[in-house]
Amino acid sequence: MATAETFGGMKTRISRELNRSNIPDDTLEDTIFDAIKHYKARRFVFNTSVDVTATASSGTPILTISAHSVIELDEVIFIQSSSRERLQPRPLQYLQGLRTTPSYKGPPSFYNLINGKEMLTDVIIDQSYTFELSYLHELSAVSADGDTNAWFSDGNELIRTHAKRKLLENWVRGTDARAEAAALAQEEMVIYRELRRQYNQRVTTGRQVPYQYTRRGY
Repeated sequence: MATAETFGGMKTRISRELNRSNIPDDTLEDTIFDAIKHYKARRFVFNTSVDVTATASSGTPILTISAHSVIELDEVIFIQSSSRERLQPRPLQYLQGLRTTPSYKGPPSFYNLINGKEMLTDVIIDQSYTFELSYLHELSAVSADGDTNAWFSDGNELIRTHAKRKLLENWVRGTDARAEAAALAQEEMVIYRELRRQYNQRVTTGRQVPYQYTRRGY
């Protein structure tokens, strides 16, 4: 039997909690996906990664940074021998303007996130370097009932509550459904604030890079 920590388990649980066994499967799936889409750009403990190590090879301005689809890079630390330097984000056009000589090589100073999985630097990297990255990222996709990711475990209650609220508003409808959806909206906000509190606690204890850090002065 599917559990609440899988895609199928969440669909089953939502139907049971709403006491609606007749909700079409594709409606349940679309509503869950919409809930994830609604929250995927919000920072939580389970969709942010810190101090991820990546190595750049000589002869390229591009670094593959993650198997995940990265939504936003929060911090990029360039490590050279015993020194550590924080790279600064710049628009793609800015980096292209800097690289007036296509063969220019050296250590990087600036970066831009491209296609969600690669980082473009301002130079052709002249040797093998190590980088430490912190970023907000998407989670692995789900499609089969047995699939899972952190939205179905750590974020389960948030996604489930949002999905139930939307089903009441858009599928069940009616006065009673609207009243129940309004109550769920308040519950959803409590859950969201608790998950954000956990994330913010990580920031204040130094275990998470604050999003605003790399945006100061730029």
